[in-house]
Amino acid sequence: MVLIVGAGVGLGALLLNWPGEKDNRAASLFAGVNSPESRTAPKIQPQISDENEVSVEVSPVSLEGDRWMFEVAFNTHTVNLDFNPKDISYIRSEVEGERPALVWTGAPLRGDHHSSGQLIFPSIAGKKIEIVVRNVAGVPERIFKFGL
Repeated sequence: MVLIVGAGVGLGALLLNWPGEKDNRAASLFAGVNSPESRTAPKIQPQISDENEVSVEVSPVSLEGDRWMFEVAFNTHTVNLDFNPKDISYIRSEVEGERPALVWTGAPLRGDHHSSGQLIFPSIAGKKIEIVVRNVAGVPERIFKFGL
């Protein structure tokens, strides 16, 4: 198993760095997320929604460039979580409205009780932003508010 994972990682690295590669969508998708120019967000406190026996915690990681990253954790002891967070998560502001998540770096939840990863969104203009997670454990919207 370790050999297979290692080979997959090595192949992925080889493909991402293939000489002459002009259309590298994976590299461009993450451009600016972890670059030295990125502003980390240590001053902004995590937000937690704890409803219907499921806790969802959202913490800003990087809010610079054209991609913004948030650490997200889902935890429960009684509910089977079965969804891909990318498909149910949105960023919105008072200026630009709502946009869907671009990437979930964790594994899709398949009946799991605990999962975490990063949600990556397009950057959005506004002083007040919200991360919205829909339809987790019967809660129509969990809204996490952050002032910039």
